[in-house]
Amino acid sequence: MVESHVARVLWTSATRPLHCSAVRRSMEFYPCPEGFKKSGEVRPVVVLFGWLLAKSRHLHKYGELYHQCGADVITVKLEVMEILRPKKAELVATKVLNELTSAENKDRPVLVHGFSVGGYLYSHVLNLMENLEMFSPVKQRIFGQVFDSPVDFHGIPFGISNAAADNAFVRRLMQSSIELYLTLARYTTKVYLAQSHLFHNNPVRSPALFLFSKDDKVADFKTCQKVADYWSEQLDMDVRQLCFESSPHVSHFYVHSEKYTQAVKDFLRKVKLPIVTV
Repeated sequence: MVESHVARVLWTSATRPLHCSAVRRSMEFYPCPEGFKKSGEVRPVVVLFGWLLAKSRHLHKYGELYHQCGADVITVKLEVMEILRPKKAELVATKVLNELTSAENKDRPVLVHGFSVGGYLYSHVLNLMENLEMFSPVKQRIFGQVFDSPVDFHGIPFGISNAAADNAFVRRLMQSSIELYLTLARYTTKVYLAQSHLFHNNPVRSPALFLFSKDDKVADFKTCQKVADYWSEQLDMDVRQLCFESSPHVSHFYVHSEKYTQAVKDFLRKVKLPIVTV
């Protein structure tokens, strides 16, 4: 409890916003607190791809979990237009990769943890790593992948409207508008489908962990299971799944804190959270 409290205080005080121009302040860097660092070692970097409109305080708990494993944390937060406009999402993905290939981070192992539509943003990262030589080395450094309530293409209209509005009528109106937009905006839909295909055929073959629930109204649990099974059976990846009986979208950690935390820690032990001696 004391360590957790200390980590929380250090988390909120040690944040360093990453400078963003075209994409606003979509990323923040949270260095590992001194108490969890190990001398003479290069720390891993964990990238948290947040859900739509996630706030820094929403991601604190997850960051603390990785801090206790000796990792630095980068949080990536998405706005509505960065989901609706593929070019804007690509700008954010480019910023992430620029940070991971910076002089400070270019030799560090990386773990990704994506929430909801954060999985869509990760597919943009995958695309850039596959197609730009300057970013391709990052792919070999990703030693683990965690996905919490990943949303596929068909869940985006409901997911955006549910995150952006509290009023039920406004949510329905927004969902219908987004569905119409995707029908008319053929280029955008084409990109969504291409990114969905890339995610389903993930070129990063490091171990993965899926966390989802049966009554999630945004991330269909059968789709999550299908992707996880495909990675395991067809891509020969080491994939773990944890399906909760009941918990709202991206709220599994808060409803099932102990099981969620244990699953992540077991996964980190499985991938042997690499610490590279200098």
